[in-house]
Amino acid sequence: MEFPISPQTILEFKLFKEELHALLDNVLDQAETLQTTAEEPVVLDRDWIIGTLKDQITAEKYVLKPGAVQVTEGLGNLLKIPRELRDLIYGYAIVGGQTAIVRASKQTHKEASELIFQNGIYRLVIGFGDDIINPPLSQSLAKNIKNLILRVNGRGFFIDGVDEDLPILHMFDGSNIQRKDCVVTVVCDPFCGEMDAFQVVRALDNLTGFERVILELDLEWWGEPWPDTIDETQEYRIWARINGAVHHQKKLLEPTLGTGSYSFDEKGLRLAFHPRK
Repeated sequence: MEFPISPQTILEFKLFKEELHALLDNVLDQAETLQTTAEEPVVLDRDWIIGTLKDQITAEKYVLKPGAVQVTEGLGNLLKIPRELRDLIYGYAIVGGQTAIVRASKQTHKEASELIFQNGIYRLVIGFGDDIINPPLSQSLAKNIKNLILRVNGRGFFIDGVDEDLPILHMFDGSNIQRKDCVVTVVCDPFCGEMDAFQVVRALDNLTGFERVILELDLEWWGEPWPDTIDETQEYRIWARINGAVHHQKKLLEPTLGTGSYSFDEKGLRLAFHPRK
């Protein structure tokens, strides 16, 4: 029965060579001892040489690393797997905003940058506290990002993190680079003061390189699912605030992003712009 080879039993050729040299030195030392103490010529036949060597070998077999695997510094075991699987790993990392993998080595920079260029997604989260740290984004990497996903906490009267995180949005300004989608989700309660998230929305007005800029309201009931029954007064007040927030967003962005259009489905209320039309 064949058992799987553990990483500990796999040798670099250099270590195997050193061990083999040590075994041969022991055989030669024994032969020299016999020769120096003998009065007659010493006959060292094949059986003696092989038998002496065999007695000193403790390993049943030696397993060497395949010569085709040349691990580049900075890649570790990543280079051992096929390129298709590496691309999947890069993709998950990039979609999750973990762009540091691009800078791990020259090899990952080349491969992951190609993937970002094709399917680049960057996630930015604003206003959800210090527990969420947005990954750093350089200007050179931002050039290859095609999709921007922005999640905003609009529950308060002032959105925390604006001063620190909004400058990242300016890396996507202008229309020189052709991008795909910018999706902004504002998480808010029906009665919250910043449902329109104007501090953030105002920073979107120069994202003219995107095919679509979409704003959506993720409405919660004080952090809980909406109740099954809402009286008419509450419903009127809620929709009055929703319409007011969306109208304000539309007014802020239409001068640069073009006419905004509403849609309402199972995903909620959405306001979409098409700057590159």
